[in-house]
Amino acid sequence: MPGWIDSDINKDPSDYSEAQNERESLSGSEHWSLPWSDLMMTMFVLFAMILSTQHNGPRIVERFLIETENAAPAAKRSPILFPSGEVLLSPKKIYTLSYEAIEAAQLADIDVVLEKDDTVRISVQGPLFFDLGSAGLNDETLRFLRHVSQMLKQTRNEIHVVGHTDDVPVRSQRYPTNWELSAARAANVARYLIETGGLVPGRFSIVGQGMYRPLMPNMTETERQRNRRVDILITKKPYRGSEETM
Repeated sequence: MPGWIDSDINKDPSDYSEAQNERESLSGSEHWSLPWSDLMMTMFVLFAMILSTQHNGPRIVERFLIETENAAPAAKRSPILFPSGEVLLSPKKIYTLSYEAIEAAQLADIDVVLEKDDTVRISVQGPLFFDLGSAGLNDETLRFLRHVSQMLKQTRNEIHVVGHTDDVPVRSQRYPTNWELSAARAANVARYLIETGGLVPGRFSIVGQGMYRPLMPNMTETERQRNRRVDILITKKPYRGSEETM
């Protein structure tokens, strides 16, 4: 009879009971350790989240609120109110009012654009508005700006007035370069809007770009006329400063 059979036959039955008990003990320890490891992992993740929240919590909440506000439909947003109870007009409404001012003035060579950042750009350009080397406002310009000033009375936004020139050099005692000429054009437009509409001067900022932001290549007289312009930028930012007028 083979030796391996003889060895199994000669074994005491109690040996098999002890082996079975040992296997059951090991099996029981595995069942007990698995949920314990899951619990430890859960506690680790929880502590990591608490630590992360302590350091980044305010920024996470702030970012969540901003993203939620941006994702909310415009119709559901509450209107922005000023202390006087006035409602801040939306960029689209300002654009519509600007376009109506152009139609009321019955003038060409005026562009109104609603930019991607919700800025409304009114561009006053062409030969009817600015003569070569001059910052003076002629009758056509004044008539249009009166309509614009009345429209701006219905808004409380910050306004940037930007002057431009063509590439013809200017060398006069009053305007040594195109920088001074473009700034003078912007200042004259802003001052007229403020005085005519009774607007708050603090809402306005004036910039002179000289000849360095042309609309056209300055190859012909028509293109130069279009580059002699002033842009009125009605930003989406509400003015929060003093309401004192001139």
